[in-house]
Amino acid sequence: MAGRVRDPGRSVTSRVLALLGTFDESHPRQGLSEIARRSAMPVATVSRLLAELVAG
Repeated sequence: MAGRVRDPGRSVTSRVLALLGTFDESHPRQGLSEIARRSAMPVATVSRLLAELVAG
């Protein structure tokens, strides 16, 4: 998986924080594609991280 990461130095924690940072008063609800675009992460990564957050 390491070869598929856009920013290999970025930790999982920083990715989750970027994902959560897309939510604000103007964007309290978002679709998967919008979260991916706003966090600058691939849709597959966002989907995986959101699934892990929901499961947790």
